[in-house]
Amino acid sequence: MKRFFFIITVIVFVCAVTACQQSTEPAIPSETIKPTLTLEPTKIVEPTETTANTIPYLTADELAVNGISRETTREEIIQKLGQPINIEQDELNAEWHDYGDVQYVFEDKEDLTVGYIIIKNKTNQTPRNIQIGDKFKDVLDKFPQEKDYRLNNGLFYGEENQPSNNGSSFGWVSETSDSGRPTICVVSEKGSPFMKIHFKDDIVEWMQIFYTWM
Repeated sequence: MKRFFFIITVIVFVCAVTACQQSTEPAIPSETIKPTLTLEPTKIVEPTETTANTIPYLTADELAVNGISRETTREEIIQKLGQPINIEQDELNAEWHDYGDVQYVFEDKEDLTVGYIIIKNKTNQTPRNIQIGDKFKDVLDKFPQEKDYRLNNGLFYGEENQPSNNGSSFGWVSETSDSGRPTICVVSEKGSPFMKIHFKDDIVEWMQIFYTWM
């Protein structure tokens, strides 16, 4: 009889221990169970426009420096920029108004409006924010790249025509300039004004904006 009670006692003890272990295990909340993700196939987006199509042609209105453009008079330049550091007159009777970083040139001392601009150093406002010290490729990328200039006699956008008010706009690279250094020339839709960007060792050295064809 004692043996029978001993066996019953052992069985009850084992059942009690097992029940306690099960009750102490934390239940996993249903909300922590992550659902199975269904992955959709990757969509391939085809480009709709090329870089050449998203960059506009150069326009005449863009060709201004520090608010000075082809319609700006001598008096207006002084009102906007103050008195020049120096005024010189060359042998061709042109008058050069020097403002340090930029020179504004009147082709004749009697001219009322500026004839062309020379940019010598970094300045506040330039066409497409091209600055002295910029790299050749960075400057080229600011204009449409419709053609490889190396394969098209320097032309990289538009169609080259004789300079005139014929509605043409184009840009080309000249690597046979007098200095033997490359020059980027971009012409507005009216043939003039136009811009020349001169390079040395692959960076912009100086720039010119002409308001009449020279």
